[in-house]
Amino acid sequence: MFERILAARLKRHLRGIGPDLSDAQFGFRAERSTVDALSRLRGQVREAMEAGDGLLAVSFDIANAFNSVPHPTILEALRFHGVPPYLRGLVADYLKDRSVLVVDKTGRLRRYGV
Repeated sequence: MFERILAARLKRHLRGIGPDLSDAQFGFRAERSTVDALSRLRGQVREAMEAGDGLLAVSFDIANAFNSVPHPTILEALRFHGVPPYLRGLVADYLKDRSVLVVDKTGRLRRYGV
């Protein structure tokens, strides 16, 4: 329940941010989904085909992207985006003494976080 409340407050704050978040950003944005991203791509493909142009799409599949980001980087991003200090403090407390174990592509177990 705490995570839902925290995520909702962060989303509410980030919704009002304009120029520093790309319009192409779909992850962790309210009322945006993978379906929306694919729909936009489909529209761009259709436009390029109708105009007789080519289109290049590059896709990255980053497993555990959020879990792999160093906690200080997350906290700095929240500060950069003007997230209120009380929310940044909640996130900092939430991340404190937390880590995640990830098996990397070589099969090694890696710990991120603490």
